[in-house]
Amino acid sequence: MIFDHDPFGMRALALAAILALTASGVASAADGPKLRQGRWHFERTMEAAGAEPKKIETTQCIDPNADQKRQVEMLTKAGCTFEPVVQDGNSWRRKSTCNMGSVSSTSDSVTTADGKDAFTVTLDSVINGKKVHEVMQARRVGDCEK
Repeated sequence: MIFDHDPFGMRALALAAILALTASGVASAADGPKLRQGRWHFERTMEAAGAEPKKIETTQCIDPNADQKRQVEMLTKAGCTFEPVVQDGNSWRRKSTCNMGSVSSTSDSVTTADGKDAFTVTLDSVINGKKVHEVMQARRVGDCEK
């Protein structure tokens, strides 16, 4: 259970999660760090107005670069627009605006890489007028099982 009390709707929460994942990988060097595929462990802390902060941990086998490309394509088709990514050293900033059905949002994320095997994403969003702050730390923990 992500939130005991859901102050802004599950569709909006799903959108926030997708935006965080979108910020986690890259399609090209200009869009963010090059990350290795494999087994990744994600620790997310989400804070939304009117709710207690919640921590979520998952581990999954992914190719962060390919995953991000698919997410951006899906969100673009669904009505999201993305500003050009701005790089500053080992950090990449991405801003987006989404209007998907009854959910509208603006998001500002910063992905900071620690090599090819770890990164942190800080995401600040306004979803249907409610502020959401999320920090996701990810690290590659090994190869995927064959």
